[in-house]
Amino acid sequence: MKILAIDDNQNDLTLLKIMVARALPGAELLTATNGSEGLALALAEDPDVILLDIIMPGMDGFTTCRKLKEAESLQFVPVVFLSGFEADKKSRIRALESGAEGFLNKPTDEAELIAEIRAMAKIKAASQMQKLQKEQLAILVEERTRELQESHDRLERAVVERTQRLRRLATELTLTEQRERRRLADFLHDDLQQVHAAAMLAADKLVEGKAGSSMKREVMKLHQYLEEAISKTRRVGNELVPSLLYMLGMGAALRQLVTQMQERHDLQVQLDLQDELDQFSEDIKIQLFNFIQELLFNVAKHSGTKAATLSIKAGVKRIEIIVSDEGKGIERDGKRTGETQVGGYGLFRISEQLENLGGEMTITSAPGKGTRIAMTVPVTPW
Repeated sequence: MKILAIDDNQNDLTLLKIMVARALPGAELLTATNGSEGLALALAEDPDVILLDIIMPGMDGFTTCRKLKEAESLQFVPVVFLSGFEADKKSRIRALESGAEGFLNKPTDEAELIAEIRAMAKIKAASQMQKLQKEQLAILVEERTRELQESHDRLERAVVERTQRLRRLATELTLTEQRERRRLADFLHDDLQQVHAAAMLAADKLVEGKAGSSMKREVMKLHQYLEEAISKTRRVGNELVPSLLYMLGMGAALRQLVTQMQERHDLQVQLDLQDELDQFSEDIKIQLFNFIQELLFNVAKHSGTKAATLSIKAGVKRIEIIVSDEGKGIERDGKRTGETQVGGYGLFRISEQLENLGGEMTITSAPGKGTRIAMTVPVTPW
C-alpha cells in the first residue's frame, strides 16, 4: 500500500510515519509539505490514499484537493482531510464539495486513522476494478459491434450479389425467350409456311386440270384451308417476333405495331418517333419493343380510352420512351397511382429489366387523369 501525506507541519508528518509503520508495516508513506509538491508527487507515484491538511502556505487543502481530482489519473484516489482544529459543519461540507472522501480531526486517533486508511484503500481498489471492468466491457462491446457490423456487411454483400445474379438470370431468361421466339417464328415462316404454299400450288394445279366438278370443289376447300393456315402462321410468327424489326429496324416495326393496335384492338396510337433506336444491339431492341408492346396492350385493355401516344425522344446519352393516355388512370388498389412505385407484375418485370439495362421507369397517374409511363435507357453502341 502506498500512502501520501501532504502537511506543512513536520511534527504531524513524523507522527503519521510512526503510526503507519507500527500498524501497517508493509505500507509506504510518502510526504510533501505543500499543495504543489503534493500534487506533483501524487501524479508521479499514484498513491492508494492521500492524507491532506487544510491550512497550508500557498494552495490550501481545498484547492489542492480539487486539483488532485481534476487529474484523470488521480480521480479514483481517495482523499482524507486531517484538520488541526475542530472542524465545523461548513468546513466538512467544503471538504466534500472539493472531492474528499473522508475527514478526520487532529490529533488523530491511531486506530481510527488506520481504519480510515484501510477503508479508503479498499475504495480505490474497488474503483479501479470497476474502471477495469468498464474498460473490458467497452472492449467486448466494441468487438461484438465490429463482429455484428462485419456480419451485417457480409450479409448485405451476399444479398446484393444474389440480387445481381437473379437479375442476370432474369435477363438471360428473357433473352433466351426472345431467341426461342425468333427460332419459332423462323420455323413458321421458312418451313411450315413453305409446306403450306407448296400444298396450295399442288391444289391449284388440280383445280386447273381435268378433275371433275366435285373434285374441284373439294380442292377449292383445301386451297382455302391452306390459305387460312398460312395467314394464321404468318400472324403468329409476326406476333412472336416482328420480322420487320430484323429486316428494316425498330422504326418500321413500331409503325407496324401501331397499325396492328388499330386493327386488332381499336386503339389509335399517335406515334412521335424522333429516334429509331437502331444504335442499340438486337437483343436490347427486342426487349424495348416488347416493353412498348406490353404498355400499349395495357392501355387497350385497362385504360378505358381508344387513344394513346407513343413518343421516342433522343438525347445525347439517354433515350426516353413515353407511353401515355388520357384514360381512367390507375386506381389505388395496391398497384400504383400518382407519381409512384411500379406495381403489377408486368410493370414490375419491365422495371427490373430496365434497371438491368441501366435505365429506369417513372409512372405518373391519377384516377380520371390518365397515365404517363416514361422509360429512360442509356445509349449503348452496337
